[in-house]
Amino acid sequence: DDVLLFATRQHIRVDTEHIQSASIDGSSLVQCDTPRIVAGILGVKPLGDCIRLVGDIAHIKRHGTLPAMRLAMPREQAAERSADVSQWTVADVCAWAASVGLGELSGKLDEHRIGGDVLGKLTREQLCTMGGLTGEQADRLVAEIGKLREATEGLLWCVTETDVRRAGSSAAGADGGGQGEPSDSVGGRGVAGSSLAA
Repeated sequence: DDVLLFATRQHIRVDTEHIQSASIDGSSLVQCDTPRIVAGILGVKPLGDCIRLVGDIAHIKRHGTLPAMRLAMPREQAAERSADVSQWTVADVCAWAASVGLGELSGKLDEHRIGGDVLGKLTREQLCTMGGLTGEQADRLVAEIGKLREATEGLLWCVTETDVRRAGSSAAGADGGGQGEPSDSVGGRGVAGSSLAA
């Protein structure tokens, strides 16, 4: 029940039946240190929620306290998109994707609750394996995230350099197509050294 209360408090969508039937407790929760493990153990489906929960768990491990309560993520677009990308709503991210020619990904971004708080934490591997994107779609999105990061002077980003290089070569016409070794690190430093642990 504590795990369900925590997930509800943090506005994370979890599979209640899965958690109850698997007897997930606090000690199981703190073992969830990657989005893939969060999805598997806790039954969390939206990729954005998996990434948010990994950050919350890292906070608990580091500080021994619960993170600040997350406000409900508004789904509607703000009247004007904030200059601070980390404050973008899911609708803001979808509008940005459409503005850079990736409107066809808006459905997936919405389904996986990708807000500005997690946009820069996405990896190519996560987008392909958990987000349901093809390699080409993931490469294009990662390339655009890299451009957005440069335009905002890198204030919040941790897309891996490997992903940006791969996306750049794919966008330039190279046959990236989702092949090769996906990067599982964040910011080239691994999860523990990234902003996911911040």
